[in-house]
Amino acid sequence: MQTQHGSGEYQEKGFRIDEDEHHEDSHKHYRFYVDGEPSDIETHFSTGNRDITDYEIRRMKHQVKLKTQDELLALFKCTMSHDEYRALLLDRGHI
Repeated sequence: MQTQHGSGEYQEKGFRIDEDEHHEDSHKHYRFYVDGEPSDIETHFSTGNRDITDYEIRRMKHQVKLKTQDELLALFKCTMSHDEYRALLLDRGHI
């Protein structure tokens, strides 16, 4: 999986680019919004076009409160809808 993949898909799932001042690195930071309000769920992507390592996949999975790599891939590949992702987060007590 490459870093260029995923960022647009995240925005479709309820994540917005986090323009916070303390993010002065080479990554785009995203925060999940619930009913227009920011949540504690956030992740980031490198702005480069390279493969994402297994370590980064595990870290991102943890950041977005998913349990399996398959769930993360479903989120990226749009087989998990915004409503399904939100319901999963609600069921697990993350929002």
